[in-house]
Amino acid sequence: MIKHYLYCFLIAMVPLIELRGAVPIAVAFHEADASFNIPLAFVLIAVGNMVPVPFIFFFARRFLEWGRDKKVIGRFFTWCLEKGHKGGEKLQKSAGKGLYWALLIFVGIPLPGTGAWTGTLAASILDMDFKKSVLAIIGGVALAGVIMAVLSFGVAGKRYLCCRVCTGSARKKQAADRSKEFDMAYEDYCVTATAAPNDEGEPQVRAFAATTKDLVDEARRIHGQGPTVTAALGRLLTAGVMMGDMLKNDTDLLTMQIRGTGPVKSLVVTADNAGNVKGYAGVPTAEAPVINPGHFNVAGCIGQGTLTVIKDMGLKEPYAGTVDLRTGEIAEDLAWYFASSEQVPSAVSLGVLIDKDNTVRSAGGFIIQMMPFAEKEIIDKLEDNLVHLAHVTTLLSNGDTPEQMLQQAFAGIEVDITGRKPVQYHCNCSRERVERVLLSIGEKDLKSLIDEGKDIELACQFCGKKYTFTPDEAAALLAASHESGN
Repeated sequence: MIKHYLYCFLIAMVPLIELRGAVPIAVAFHEADASFNIPLAFVLIAVGNMVPVPFIFFFARRFLEWGRDKKVIGRFFTWCLEKGHKGGEKLQKSAGKGLYWALLIFVGIPLPGTGAWTGTLAASILDMDFKKSVLAIIGGVALAGVIMAVLSFGVAGKRYLCCRVCTGSARKKQAADRSKEFDMAYEDYCVTATAAPNDEGEPQVRAFAATTKDLVDEARRIHGQGPTVTAALGRLLTAGVMMGDMLKNDTDLLTMQIRGTGPVKSLVVTADNAGNVKGYAGVPTAEAPVINPGHFNVAGCIGQGTLTVIKDMGLKEPYAGTVDLRTGEIAEDLAWYFASSEQVPSAVSLGVLIDKDNTVRSAGGFIIQMMPFAEKEIIDKLEDNLVHLAHVTTLLSNGDTPEQMLQQAFAGIEVDITGRKPVQYHCNCSRERVERVLLSIGEKDLKSLIDEGKDIELACQFCGKKYTFTPDEAAALLAASHESGN
């Protein structure tokens, strides 16, 4: 991310390109990654455009005059001087409103031949006052910034992601082609992969990657979530999809619970081996103060707490592992869970991008796990790849598929995609299940509800579906439980 800001700063210093070229590039960075801070980028661009001004004013004219008669550089230096003289002539023609106002407008209108470089050189040739010239040029740079921002965002359109970097459209086409090859009606899916086979042919790494935009947005729609909770629950749902794929049997069930001191209180996700996942938040509309502009404060929304992973694999007792939250960002907490509870070194990346209308623009992630016999060379190579890999939301926004995300993560390492599976938000609640929940409250409390003579309504926490029982139906249910000995 820092290098993107540096690019904008340096591009703004380049003659001819200047601010007019740097602003559209900054907008493109923002459209590719909403966390890219546009106001900060614009400030850096303006500063970058102004940095050469004192040097141009005091030294450029002398330097150009010195080099105009040199063999190799003379023609170019002469062209630069003529450009400055023409700029000065334009300023003098516009000086009816004041020479310095004319300088401001000359710099501020982003047309060929204008800009801070040419304006400063023209001011130097006309022997204008340095301080007044600098103020006029600053005003011109600000005006040019506003004009270019309006033009750039106008091209970008109403959505954050309509203007992409040059590779975006090609990657999107590749993603579409991949989907056709996949030949499924689902846009959300999960892939499994192995990588870096050793001399015996055993893979030293296994990986999972998923795109989950639709199912995360379905959860948002069902629960009426705010954007921060959508980001938080979306990350956990995405992890649930991939961790569900780790289960061996179709009847196995995975449940993840996060309980914290923050406003959301809790997050619960359940997933199976068939690509079905569901979840809910304790307080769906919870929010936390924004600390880093462009980023939802998921950690602040969750607070301090614990992560519990429960695997019901049909044994006498389900496996359960609990760890303290390390950051509250979920991905890092899951990596810590894998390392401490399952002793599996893992890299976990999860992301959710949300549009202005609160719908989900993209969501997905990957989990990469080292086998116990992984060689140090492979570990070091993979760690270096991950350090330089763009964030998962940037990859998804660029149109990268789960397969392409893993190919980039394993650059220079042999990787084999071993499986693809559609995934969806799916709740398997039923009246029979809800009947068992109703009986679980205890005979005394159930009789009390029946005696009130009112309908009993229960709602599924995962999908919001409501089930209603009349007093007679509840009484019959209680009587049937007595007959069966439950």
